[in-house]
This record gives sequence, C-alpha cells and structure tokens, in this order.
Amino acid sequence: MKQLFLIASLLLSLYIKSQAQPGSGYAIEFDGVDDYISTSSIDGIDGISQLTISTWVSVGAYGDWKGILTKENVQSDRINITTGGSGDGDNDDLLLVMSNGVHSGGYSTSDLIVLDEWMFISMVFDGTQTGNSNRLKLYVNGVQEPLTYYGTIPATTPSNSAEFFIGQFPPSGRFNGKMDEFRIWNTARTQTEIRDYMCQKLVGNETNLIHYYRMDEVTGTTLIDETGSTDGTLTNMDDSDWVLSGAPIGDASVHAYTVSTATPILNIVHENGDHMTIDITAKTATSIHLYRVDGQPNITAPPGTQVKLSSTTYYGAKVFGSSGGFDALIYSAIYKYEGHPGILDEDDLELATRNDNSDVTWSQETAILDITENTLELTFLLQGAEFILADVGGSNPLPIELVSFDAEVIHANFVRLNWQTASEVNNDYFTIERSIDGVDWDEILRTDGAGNSTALLSYSAVDDKPSLGVSYYRLKQTDYDGMYSYSDVVDVNLNQTITAIEIYPNPTNHQITIEGDRFELQQIKIFNLLGQDVTKQTVTIENMESKVAIDLSNLISGVYLVKTKTTTNNVYKKK
Repeated sequence: MKQLFLIASLLLSLYIKSQAQPGSGYAIEFDGVDDYISTSSIDGIDGISQLTISTWVSVGAYGDWKGILTKENVQSDRINITTGGSGDGDNDDLLLVMSNGVHSGGYSTSDLIVLDEWMFISMVFDGTQTGNSNRLKLYVNGVQEPLTYYGTIPATTPSNSAEFFIGQFPPSGRFNGKMDEFRIWNTARTQTEIRDYMCQKLVGNETNLIHYYRMDEVTGTTLIDETGSTDGTLTNMDDSDWVLSGAPIGDASVHAYTVSTATPILNIVHENGDHMTIDITAKTATSIHLYRVDGQPNITAPPGTQVKLSSTTYYGAKVFGSSGGFDALIYSAIYKYEGHPGILDEDDLELATRNDNSDVTWSQETAILDITENTLELTFLLQGAEFILADVGGSNPLPIELVSFDAEVIHANFVRLNWQTASEVNNDYFTIERSIDGVDWDEILRTDGAGNSTALLSYSAVDDKPSLGVSYYRLKQTDYDGMYSYSDVVDVNLNQTITAIEIYPNPTNHQITIEGDRFELQQIKIFNLLGQDVTKQTVTIENMESKVAIDLSNLISGVYLVKTKTTTNNVYKKK
C-alpha cells in the first residue's frame, strides 16, 4: 500500500493546475482572426450595482469593435470593452458598454492605444451614483480618462445567462494582441486601489474579487480562475498562444504619480533585507511604478562575463506618460544588496538588466559599486527595466533559501509535502519532520538534495501514515558539512472537508461511472502504475456535468489511478 501511495504522489506531482510563474509570467496572445476565450455564464456579475473589470493588454493591431471582454444577450443587454467603436474612424480609442434594456455606454475622447505597448485598463461601474460620468469610468494605467457618453448608464448590470467572452465581440470582432492578469470585482474600485495593485499579482482570495485569471498556464486550453469559480476555454488556440508576458508585474509594488525631481524616493524592500530605490533626477512623467519579484527569473543565463544571477529576487521599474528621446524621464536605480544571501566578495558584484519579463536575454551593466553603503547604482532613461544582482568573479554563490514549502491532504489516508528550490549550494539532503503539538518533532522522510544546482527544482514526498486532526510539518535542509536550516512550519487538518467523488463498480470488468461535483469532472485522466497516461486508450461513453461513464475495455488488468481536478482514486480493472 505504501508503494501505491508513493506512485500516486509521483503522478500527482506531475500534474500542474496553474503553474506559479515569476513576475508577469505568461500572457495569452490572440491572432485577431478566430482566437477567443469562452466560459459558461460567469457567476456573480448579473444584476449588481457595482463592478470593476481590469486587465493588462498589448494591442497588436487597430480594429473597430474588437472585443477585449463581452457578456451579451442582445444589443441592449450587455457588458463590453472593445477597441475602436466610437465612429471616429481611427480605431485607437476604447469603448465601454454597460446596458440593461437600453443601449448605453461611453468611448474615450483621446487616442489611447499605442500598438505593442502594455497598458492597464480598468472599467469601473457604480450604479449607486447618479449621472453617466459617475456611473461608468475608464482608467488607463491608473489615470481616469474622459469619456463621451451615449444613452443612460443603468443602475445595475444586465441579468442574463449569456456566455462570457475574452478576446471576442460576437460574432467576429476578435481581439488582436496579448492579455494578462484579468480581474473582476463586484465593487467599484477606487483610483487608489487600481494604482496600488496594477503592478502586482493578487492571491485570489481578496475581498470582493470574484474572478481572477492570471494567464500563467503554459500548456492546454483551460484558463484557470484563481478564485476557484469559473474556468474558461481557449477556442481555436493551442499551447503556442501562451507567450511570455511583458507586463510590469511583481509580488509587491510601490508607485508615484505626477512625477518630477520633487517626487520622494521610491523604495521597496525584500524580506532578506536587500532593497531597490528609484530617485528621479530629471524630466517628468505621469507615473512610475517600482515592483519586486520574489524568486528566480524565467531567464537565468548570465550575460557577458557575469557567471551567476540572483535566484532569490529581482526588481523592475515602469514609467508611464514620459516622452522619449531628450524628454525621457531620467532616474537613478540604486540596488542595496545588504542582506542578500551568498555574498562573499563585494568587489565581484554587478547588476544585469533587461526590458521586461518577455526579454529572453539580460544585459551586463557597469554599475557604480559602493562597498561602504553596500549599493550598486545605475542612471536610466528607459521607460521600463528590470534589475538583478549578478556575480562576475564566481566568488559569490548567491544561494537560494527555500522558494516554497507546503503540505496538503490529497486523500483520506495521506498528506503530500511539496517544496521548490531555485538553486542549491552544497545541499546534501532534505528531512521532513512532523509534530502534533508544534514542540516535539519526529523525522518521517528523507530526500537527497541536488548538491549544486542553478535550476528551479521541485520536490514532492508523501506522509502515508499521518496523524488525525491537526499536524505540523517543517523541512530541514542539511549541507555536506552538517550545517542545517529549517523552513517555516505549515499545518494540515486531516479532518478537513475533501472534495469527494464516487467511482463504481470497483473492481470492474469493463466500464466505470464517476459521479461528483461538476468542477471535479471537468478534467479526468487515467494513469497506470508506471506513471503513463493511458486516457487515450479509454472511451468516454457518457459525459454529463456531474456524471461520466468510461469504458476501460482496451486496458489490461491491473490497478489504475483516476485523476480529476483535485482528487486521485484507485480503480482495479479485472480481466
């Protein structure tokens, strides 16, 4: 039985629902011809008085009535965000529609869209206010843009069961470009709230957040809703449509608006103590955002004569509303490396930069090193750049602490432990320790480390004899020289409610029926005990929302693992 659980754990570790990506991760690219994303009737936005829809977009081609978002029953009963549509013929503006029985909305009065540049769009609807200009607002990069209104904006959103589309205005107004970080709130977000969160990821459980699509899938055709509500389906699209995003997004951010030399210095700190500051030295801009990414970047190859990049953190700056050339905003980027792990020789420290997360190479920079202040300083005119600490001589390992460690109950009989490292230096092995009171600890599992590595590595282990009730787990990492360190403590409750499904008959000669929550049954895969996906060798003979029947006649006898969205169950196929 223990062997079976370990095999199940291995298979589960290969399944990734929505991969966590550094920085802005991935975006979805629409071809403007037949690409779009659809969902069933999306929950929580029908007949409400407040709504905010925000997303990062990079428009690839101008077009009239090209849908960014559409929820439509009939023309006078819909929600729309599209490019063009104002009738001025240039198609570089934005159109918002909020209608509930009477066709009404507003379009931007200034040309907002610059091709292939990322912009953060927010449509804010507040039916509790009076007057069109108070009920429907457009924010671009955190700045409210004037609208020309038509019709009367209603007091509530339409109430219909229409499908929800991203990238399409039916029937053929398809968006051309890229999208990232799609967010829907059932409240009217303020300008301050929009600015505070536009350059950083959400968790998915924020108050009033009802749908959140990170766009960080890298394979498949499912758009994951991080709130656990309504997943979408990519239509006429494939794996190639998940592309690296250039949106300026991190795990934390700060900002300044109406930027000039009088703007206070921006500063953002990592928990290990290092931090980045931005000091405006010349010219002006509408805003500047400084963000921090916690973890190893997607591109780890060091440039030039540099031999290693930091695997714990990097920073980015994004300027909006600054002219190019001689009128570009000039600022100093000052990286204070004090507190960064793995620094042995400060003279070998440098910085590397790139434009954004979609840039596949870093550039070596000659920053001003101050070993008294523990800083590296660059002066920039770039509208956007990311900065990372680098080692040029090989004397600074810049090692990672732990990227993540978590524990989860995945079956009534076992707990899975997952952890990731972005790089390892002299790492001998890991030990999993368990406690029932948080005071006395027992070693239950041991796993070899990678020794030395600069790649992002994922580990998984299974506690097949967990304690009932609340248990505590921690990860101990031991070096070759015997030095060790502990992770934070995580806990699980074996009595917690687990989404259940029922499979019968089991054992079976030919057919099984799977019943359960429709969310669970949206994805079903079958593996043999060698870890091979044998789903294509089976035949689905009935497929309903909460009931699926599958013919296993083509499979040889033996034990198989049936994997739904979050559960794994064993099925025995007889001869």
